[in-house]
Amino acid sequence: MISHKSSAPQVGAEPVRRNGRKRVSVILDAAKVLFGTRGFDATTMSEIAIQSNTAAGSLYRFFPTKEAIGDAIVNRYGERFEIAFASLLEAAELLSAQQIALIAADIMVELEDDHAAAISVADAGGVTTEQRQIQTQRVLNVIAQVIRRAFPIIAPSKVPVCAFTLMQLFKTVTIVSRSQAPQAKGAIGEMRSVIELYLQSLGEAAGSENGASRSPARPSGGSA
Repeated sequence: MISHKSSAPQVGAEPVRRNGRKRVSVILDAAKVLFGTRGFDATTMSEIAIQSNTAAGSLYRFFPTKEAIGDAIVNRYGERFEIAFASLLEAAELLSAQQIALIAADIMVELEDDHAAAISVADAGGVTTEQRQIQTQRVLNVIAQVIRRAFPIIAPSKVPVCAFTLMQLFKTVTIVSRSQAPQAKGAIGEMRSVIELYLQSLGEAAGSENGASRSPARPSGGSA
């Protein structure tokens, strides 16, 4: 995500009641769709209000500016990424490279709308630099934890680079999954294979450096 925005956006009212929290969620869902399809710059606050069936006063009470919505969209993507990867993280040490690649790719396909909206916001400079860095690191931390659990003998100094590489591969999955090209579905399968091969290479490289072979606990074709 690329952004040069550094000043914090105006902060709106924090929803306290259940109805308020629900309204904020509906607003963010509408913004997610609009940002992901039209782009952050092309979307107006009026369109978000109409899409979410929210009165303008209510919209501006929770989100004084479009940038405030942008920060919330990027933050929510980070939250949803953590939640979606929680079960994979818990089982990582018991899974094969093939299984990790399959599960991770499926998760990214499920997150494609959230990811597309977050990227649209960030690329347009609609999120603060601080928020972008926080959420990027949030995603990297999750991926790094998966790597550490699946390949515990990988040198700690190498994990951040491996996590960053996997993050780029995961991004590609979401980009491909949104494509209308007839080849897209097959390409997602190819991306799973690329992720699997990369994970296998991590285990092989770590094993060579430490004088022992180390792949995820189960063989590639095994079941969890």
